[in-house]
Amino acid sequence: MIKIPYSVTYIGYDAFYNTAWYNNQPNGILYLDGWCLGYKEEEPTGSLTIQEGTKGIANGGFEDCSGLTSVTIPNSTTTIGNRTFFGCTGLRSISIPNSVKNIGDETFTGCEYLDQISVKKILKINKNVVFEW
Repeated sequence: MIKIPYSVTYIGYDAFYNTAWYNNQPNGILYLDGWCLGYKEEEPTGSLTIQEGTKGIANGGFEDCSGLTSVTIPNSTTTIGNRTFFGCTGLRSISIPNSVKNIGDETFTGCEYLDQISVKKILKINKNVVFEW
């Protein structure tokens, strides 16, 4: 069993890749103890709604998912990791709730068609988050 303490503020790219836990998960969006790790095998397309109760989205979780067009993040989420949506060339809109306190480096780099960003209140936005094309 894997238990992630609430004090964890980010999870690295592919942190659990090729572990027994990972290999036993079904294809699709992966969640672990309140964290969205990204996806396994089946790259998400179209609109994506991160499930309610998600504390954070792991670094690089959806990197290069060119088929994503919109993302909705729930009010439970406080962290969006580094490069989470890096290279999502089809991404056009994202809704970020006021619960998000930190958006990591290069999160939206390469999202060349992202023209609708709904942001309520964020305490920290790291370098090169948006509009680094």
